[in-house]
Amino acid sequence: MILKKNYKFVNLYIYVDSKFDEEYQSQKELNNIIRVREATQGFQWLLGRKEIHYRTVHHGLQNQWLAAWYPTNEMEASIFLEDDIEISCRFLEYIEKILLAMESSRKNSESFGEFEQCGGIVMEELQISQHFLASNITQQFLNCFRVRFTSSWGPIYFGTFWKHFMDWYLTVTLRPNFTPYTETSDEKYNLWLRQGKDVWSPWLKRFLDETDYWFIYCKPPHKNTVWLHNHAEMGVNTHSYQRSSLPQLFSGDLSLFDIPCFKSSK
Repeated sequence: MILKKNYKFVNLYIYVDSKFDEEYQSQKELNNIIRVREATQGFQWLLGRKEIHYRTVHHGLQNQWLAAWYPTNEMEASIFLEDDIEISCRFLEYIEKILLAMESSRKNSESFGEFEQCGGIVMEELQISQHFLASNITQQFLNCFRVRFTSSWGPIYFGTFWKHFMDWYLTVTLRPNFTPYTETSDEKYNLWLRQGKDVWSPWLKRFLDETDYWFIYCKPPHKNTVWLHNHAEMGVNTHSYQRSSLPQLFSGDLSLFDIPCFKSSK
């Protein structure tokens, strides 16, 4: 969890979704559980508090996400990292620049109210198309975009957005036989739902279709680099690459990577 006013203070919450029960686990599975526990307990975190939560009941992918965080105030933000994601060593500095640009816009613009619909920051590499694009953020800074798309690869969600999404989710799940089918998404979300897969992203996609939220996406300043990559799968929105040749994580100098102010392009 990140505090918008102090990005250098970041609490780390680790959720281990495996039931430690010798009666139902093979020896190999038990050994893997022990290795995970040793790794999480031994991991050093110097930027804030570290908490480890061991699930006593198997949550699965969907409930792991939805039960991980409920913001207590609008100044909180959270980055979700699954165990196959690797992120740039510069990602906190990158986030700080975006948050400072938003703060500058708030102080210098009477139209900052439009940023109430900003849900967070996309870290996954995107191929920008009209399908995703809400608008360029500035005419001069064309590598930064507002997109009507979010991702499960290391997304950063602002507290106001996530609270709204969770309240919506808890409300619609009370409706008998409600399923979050969407008309505007590609077929994968609806297909996953029909197949009964344990996924949460169709719920988020349906919520985005019903609201006006958008997200900030900025390409790294160096070509052929990314803010994060996934060691398990490529994803449908990334450039094609071989598993043995993952794109290089950005690790360069961000001192000249300035975002002066967020303004909608005309």
